[in-house]
Amino acid sequence: MNRNQTPTRSPLRIARVLFQWGLLTRDLARLDKVFALQDELTQLRSAEEEAAVLGDFARTPVGRAALVQRHRLGRLKMEEMLALGQSTLGGAYARFLQQRGLSPESIPNRQVLNDIDYVIAHFYETHDLWHVLTGFETDPAGEAGVQAFLLAQSRSYLPLLVLSSILLNTVLYSYEDRTARLDAITRGWLLGRRSKSFVGVDWRPYLVRSLDDVRAEFGMTGGEAHS
Repeated sequence: MNRNQTPTRSPLRIARVLFQWGLLTRDLARLDKVFALQDELTQLRSAEEEAAVLGDFARTPVGRAALVQRHRLGRLKMEEMLALGQSTLGGAYARFLQQRGLSPESIPNRQVLNDIDYVIAHFYETHDLWHVLTGFETDPAGEAGVQAFLLAQSRSYLPLLVLSSILLNTVLYSYEDRTARLDAITRGWLLGRRSKSFVGVDWRPYLVRSLDDVRAEFGMTGGEAHS
């Protein structure tokens, strides 16, 4: 697609994206609306845009290998993760979810039929691990930080929509939280820019390793947003 050419968009598809975006803006806890936004975006993207997303995902050897192997993190079993040492990535992940009343079951077990399906499933399944690795909380400010981190590391459309939703929510409903949210966006963006890419990483072998060691391997020491 020519850089100066505006892709044709179905007005109905745009309206459906905006509808889901508006529902998320009103209630940022609506995780289902994030998934609905992704589904609508997938339908809205052109073939050229999908190719650009895949090209960006495959820009590193790890990302290229992931598209071939299509390894999945899947729904990790909390009992097994809790049995790992508290200092391990897997143990920290399980305790992170447990302490916040979250569950791996809340993430869709997305069927993978093609490379785009795989990219979406990969980001869904690893999202909470990214929270643990970056140290961002699950409140709106923390979510803004993780979305900024994701945006810095990938050619992903969804983080921009989620971030815009968080910003409008700040204007309409939570202006007093503006500093925390904007600080988190700044930290997440800078951390994502300087850290080793998370994109396409098979995190399963890392689950038994020390969280501090994994952070160090990915260049996150000394600046991660600890909760």
